[in-house]
Amino acid sequence: MKYSLPVDIDIDIEYIKMLFKQNYAHLFEQKDEYHSYRFIAIDIKEDVGLDDISDQLDSPFSVQRFFRTRANTNGPIHIDCNRATKERREWAINVPLFNCDNSYMEWFDHDDFGEFSWWPEAGFIKPPQDEMDDFELKIKPSERIILESPMLVETKSMHRVYNLDNPHDRIIYSIRGDNSITYEEIYERLANG
Repeated sequence: MKYSLPVDIDIDIEYIKMLFKQNYAHLFEQKDEYHSYRFIAIDIKEDVGLDDISDQLDSPFSVQRFFRTRANTNGPIHIDCNRATKERREWAINVPLFNCDNSYMEWFDHDDFGEFSWWPEAGFIKPPQDEMDDFELKIKPSERIILESPMLVETKSMHRVYNLDNPHDRIIYSIRGDNSITYEEIYERLANG
């Protein structure tokens, strides 16, 4: 696949699920502004073994987050960026936590928004909100996966979560790759072990 690759990493998914339930799940419901978002990210502060994962992949990581896509919605088509610099992020490792079996991650070979809007809360750029529906109807996904296990995912191209047919909120854990290593480099390294 062009935009994704299953990865075998030693990660305690049950611990991360427990951490989410105890320390983060309430944050998605706590503030009124979260209720209107169909897609939201929250940074994680606790140590979940990130140094071990970094050693396994021989790559530094810059950010770790939980992402929620609301039930019966699609996340916006977007390109991930660094919140501080707006530089496109190359890649991430996404790990399914809850309700990922009835949703997809989709990529689009279209790489030009024309005009775009910056969404600093989530750290990405996307088409302007008033053009989003038309934009989503014009382009079709070129790759689509179900996130069933940890996956290397390319984040510098247009992508989204398709959760329209899922009656539950989709929750994932995501480790954002450091841009000192490109997606192509980490893909090659992981594909050829």
